[in-house]
Amino acid sequence: MSQIEKPKADVGSVKNVADVLKLVSQWHTDQKIVDPGVCNRVWYRGHSKRTYLIEPGVYRPEFTKRARKIYGTGIEDRRLNLERETLSEFRRSGAALLNRDNLQEMYFIAQHYGISTRLLDWTTNPLAALFFAACSNHDEDGDIFVMDAKTVILSSKVRGIPKGIMTMRHPYAVDAIQPSFWIKPKKDRPPLILPILPDNLPGRIGQQSSCFTMHMKDSKDCNSATVGCILVNGKSKADILAELRRLNVNQFTVFGTLDHLAKEIRSVWKLL
Repeated sequence: MSQIEKPKADVGSVKNVADVLKLVSQWHTDQKIVDPGVCNRVWYRGHSKRTYLIEPGVYRPEFTKRARKIYGTGIEDRRLNLERETLSEFRRSGAALLNRDNLQEMYFIAQHYGISTRLLDWTTNPLAALFFAACSNHDEDGDIFVMDAKTVILSSKVRGIPKGIMTMRHPYAVDAIQPSFWIKPKKDRPPLILPILPDNLPGRIGQQSSCFTMHMKDSKDCNSATVGCILVNGKSKADILAELRRLNVNQFTVFGTLDHLAKEIRSVWKLL
């Protein structure tokens, strides 16, 4: 199903920022990750509900339900064709606002603006992950996931594949994205979950220190021993958001748009 499997046990639970930093530091110590590229190698993801799976939009139930009604010979083909149709409309209607000839860039931007793709958002900033874990569903516990992104691809037993994190221009990444735009890639490649660091583009990608896993069509679940899960206490979410605001982590600094600036101002002044 192309998920990143959750660990069976939590690293611990948190009620404030200090708790998060303590557990993240302990995770670093346990994993013995000390190389100079550690800031690009350790990735985080926040979920506001513990029931959420670590999978991209095209594999979620609502997308799969709609895909069953579209043309194709199997559910994976139908998912791909629905993704193609939505991306085609995004590219056509948003042409004046996009670099429409750069498909890799467009694909990542489409993901950030809510189009369901094979990309799953991560961040190299643990406080950004904490913000997403705490910003909604205040009556429920949330999750922060942390992992060594290099192990996503190293956990595969396929030979002749890249051995680490790649850029959005890496041939494997380019070939993985092209089918979503009805383009046959130059080379058939084994379906994998790819760890990708995109260009630091203006907007949400840059604001959120974004990185992504790309879940190729027909790719299998990934079981990385480095994936850790931190429980975010639901009753503490409001206090956590207030603490993050004091650290200048808020709707505006995370999203970087005027509508989120307005939301943040209304929230601070209790005008919601």
